[in-house]
Amino acid sequence: MIETDSAPVRVAFCTTELDPGGAERALVQLVTRLDRNEWSPVVIALGPETPLVAELLKKGIPVHCLGARGPRSVRVLFPLIGILREFRPTILQTWMFHANILGRIAGVVARVPLIFSGIRVAEHSANWHVRMERATRGMVSHHVCVSQAVADFAIQHHRLQAANVSVLPNGVDWERYALAEPASLSQFGIPEGARTILGVGRLHPQKGWRHLLNAVEPLLKDDPVLHVLIIGEGPQRKALEAWVRQHELSRQIHFPGWQADVAGIMRSSDMLVLASEWEGMPNVVLEAMAGGLPIVATDVAGVAELMPDDQHNELIKPNDTLGLRAGIQRVLQDPTAASGKADALQHHAKQHFTWVNTARIWAEIANRQRKP
Repeated sequence: MIETDSAPVRVAFCTTELDPGGAERALVQLVTRLDRNEWSPVVIALGPETPLVAELLKKGIPVHCLGARGPRSVRVLFPLIGILREFRPTILQTWMFHANILGRIAGVVARVPLIFSGIRVAEHSANWHVRMERATRGMVSHHVCVSQAVADFAIQHHRLQAANVSVLPNGVDWERYALAEPASLSQFGIPEGARTILGVGRLHPQKGWRHLLNAVEPLLKDDPVLHVLIIGEGPQRKALEAWVRQHELSRQIHFPGWQADVAGIMRSSDMLVLASEWEGMPNVVLEAMAGGLPIVATDVAGVAELMPDDQHNELIKPNDTLGLRAGIQRVLQDPTAASGKADALQHHAKQHFTWVNTARIWAEIANRQRKP
């Protein structure tokens, strides 16, 4: 079927999963903001159904969840091919590593005219990911990277042609975070009036949680009203909780798991700390910027691109526990200066990073690739 100029273009978005993580939420935000007069999207998740599915369905976007778990995900290749053959999209946009690889194969077999690959992170830990991306790059029409730093990484390590790579930055729902009602942190065991260091993200070594804990240990022992709140779930949770018990800091370090009201929690915290060893473009930094929260962050891929030039020199080198501690101390010791910088970041986020802008950029990339 050849689509006419007046018909919305069929686009299949294929993601590894729809868990409520940063990359997954970014996909939902992008898809739901596409102009439906121009684009007709469907979302395919290799993994099982999750609460994010309801957000897509509420916007009238069809969703297929294939139920893959772990290494057996390769079994979903055949139903994925079947969905693509039935839907007959003009564009297949894959999202995250496993969807990139299986989506490329399925797209070629189903004869999808254009296959876009979404590269979300500068992957430093799994060399086999890089090798697989490199081996299948010939199946891809165009590569869409979340930041210029990720694009530079992919060009070098995936051996891509620069002309075949575009940058699609994340956005943020600015009003949601800027206007959020502050949440009571007492529900997590943090007393009223206590100062709170916030961390948000998957409990995985990539996020540098051990660096954060090592950085705050002496600060917590010197200041009994200082607390650390770590929001998220993941494979490292038991090990992190064991570390906290071993260092007798259970009263001041809290692991409440995933929380729906991150915006309200940010409004009640004193700073966000991102201690990641690598990233792509961390949504949580954008969210903290929109919420007006002081930020201490490592200089990983995408972070500097979010901030004005005059705040780049305050970023911390990855794996630098002492530097991370010094950054936290600066905020604690001079909250007025930290608040002023946070106000500037809030304005910067409103001016430059919206999901509407992200959807516009994606549409521009797609239309360029559709031209003969």
